[in-house]
Amino acid sequence: ATGLLALWPWGAFVPAALAAAWHARRDDAPSRWLLAWIIGPWIVLELIQTKLPHYALPLATPIAMFAARRIVCLNPRHGACGEERLARAADGVFARGGRLDAALLMGGLALAAVAALMAAWLGRHLPTFVPMEWCGIVLLLACALVTARRRANVRRGHAFITAAGLVVFYVVSGVWLAPSAEPLRLSRVVADKANSLAGDMLAIRTYGFEEPTMHYYLRRPAVSVRPGETRWREGLHGPFVLITDRADLPDLAGVIDVQPADGQTVSGFNYVVGKMKEVWIGVVQK
Repeated sequence: ATGLLALWPWGAFVPAALAAAWHARRDDAPSRWLLAWIIGPWIVLELIQTKLPHYALPLATPIAMFAARRIVCLNPRHGACGEERLARAADGVFARGGRLDAALLMGGLALAAVAALMAAWLGRHLPTFVPMEWCGIVLLLACALVTARRRANVRRGHAFITAAGLVVFYVVSGVWLAPSAEPLRLSRVVADKANSLAGDMLAIRTYGFEEPTMHYYLRRPAVSVRPGETRWREGLHGPFVLITDRADLPDLAGVIDVQPADGQTVSGFNYVVGKMKEVWIGVVQK
């Protein structure tokens, strides 16, 4: 919780904002809309076996809007917290600051550039990997549209366009980006092959390959063995399944009886170290 507050300082307002939205759900249409926006991704998050922090990012936008509504409504001197007041507060953010339009364009260009570079880098391994570029283009177009409307002295609707750009970004990411990246993700592929080899009998050991999400997909807990340790067969009386970087196989030759030809090699992107890896999976007999 402390780490999340450091990342999102406005997070302290969220519990009060959620409670206020729930109490006002009958009379406040935007509160109902925001609650529905949060509940959908939250259900999906609960259905996913892994619980990594970035999985909650689709919830960041509606929760931030909740917090903003609560902060704007805190000062009683400005009267009741109506939609007109909230709209003035939201559009006032865009109306102030002569450098805001430049900042929006620079931010959009930076995001598009990062997306293009990532697409070019990943394209060496997956030639059709273009969703990253489109993610950057979506954010750039949203920033450019808000900037153009500001230049044309259109004072309303900026917050809506920004939110809509984020929604389209989420759609592109979830429908296109994530499935396109799946062939590069080692954790699920390695775990599936290890589960197939282990069946219901064999234990699993890992050496040198550390990708946290893999352990969620394994049917039984895997023991990670470090260099120099002697617990390869601790609690074991038979063969076991080994998962290791293929480059580490020569180091194991004098420790356990492992034959590279007896296993299978899987290639993919290891996001923990940020580079492509070759992982060897096989059964060690003795």
